[in-house]
Amino acid sequence: MEQLRRMREMQYAYHKKFFHGLYFFLVLVIGCLLWDSPVSLALVPLLVITAGTQSCFYLHFVDFARLHARFVEGRLNKALDKSSLVGSEIEDLYFYPIDAPKIGGFVPSTPLRFFSFFTLHWVTLWLGLAAFALWRLFPMMGECGK
Repeated sequence: MEQLRRMREMQYAYHKKFFHGLYFFLVLVIGCLLWDSPVSLALVPLLVITAGTQSCFYLHFVDFARLHARFVEGRLNKALDKSSLVGSEIEDLYFYPIDAPKIGGFVPSTPLRFFSFFTLHWVTLWLGLAAFALWRLFPMMGECGK
C-alpha cells in the first residue's frame, strides 16, 4: 500500500508541475508580447517550444506513475482476491487509456475525449501566440523582414 501511495503522490506532484509550468510559460509569453521589443518577440517561439517540451516531460512522469500504480493495484487486488482498488480503471475512463498510442496528451483513436481536446487547445493557443509574435516581429526587422 505504501508503494501505491507513493505513486499517487508522484502523480499528483507531476500534475501540479505540469499545470504550473503551463501557466508560468503563458505569463512569460504574455509578458514578452506586451513588452513588444524585437528581442522579447523573438523569444516567444522559443518559449512556446520550451513550454511544450516541458509539458511532455511532466506528462511522461504522470504516465509512469499511472502505469506503476495500475501494476501495484493489480497485485494488491490479486492478493486480496477482489477488485477493491479501481483507481487506474477510472483514470483510463476519465483521462485517456494509458496503453493507447498518443502524442503528448492527444490520443488519435479518441480525439473527442477531454484530454485530447485539452491538448489541442493548448497547442493551438501556443502556435497562435508564436505566430502573432512573429507577425509583430517582421516589420521591426527592416530590410531583413521583407
